[in-house]
Amino acid sequence: MGYAARVSEEKRAELAAEGQVDIDRLLPGEHPDTQYPDDAKHWFTVYTELVQGKMAMVTAIHQALASMQEAQARQEIESTDLVVMKRELKRFENRIEFWAKRNAEFQAAASSQS
Repeated sequence: MGYAARVSEEKRAELAAEGQVDIDRLLPGEHPDTQYPDDAKHWFTVYTELVQGKMAMVTAIHQALASMQEAQARQEIESTDLVVMKRELKRFENRIEFWAKRNAEFQAAASSQS
């Protein structure tokens, strides 16, 4: 397989891996329109833990890649597993941002009532 075909195949693999993650998916029980401040705090904490866990997995993958001798093995992990992990990490980061804003809204509402 020539270089251009290999690059094209790698790009298709990356796009397929990215497609496996629904960037807008919510976790079971997560209700963005909640009217309860404790819910917003809870989901902020949940997603913070998910980001920490996913970052640890990405770090472990990078460490494993460094010790791999076979280019095809590295390429497979880089174009699939690592792509999915990074996409999930982005989803979690987006949810943290959302819940941080919701927390700020609840705090502003509480301050205006005082």
